[in-house]
Amino acid sequence: HRWLRVRHSSSANSVYWETSTDGTTWVTLASATVWTPVTTARILVYSGPNAAACGAGAATVTYDNLSVNAYEQNP
Repeated sequence: HRWLRVRHSSSANSVYWETSTDGTTWVTLASATVWTPVTTARILVYSGPNAAACGAGAATVTYDNLSVNAYEQNP
């Protein structure tokens, strides 16, 4: 997938994991209802194979256009 986003909807009290090929049209991969208010989040991004299992230099991954928005854009 070219784009990945994790967003919180306070109106639905849910967190959504979504992908997009163009950054405009989004497909929801998963969602979860949260049981407590979301005030902070920690996002860890991993990709590619485990280098210990596949050997060093097995894959190269590049991240760009990373942004963190403090405000809900799509309720």
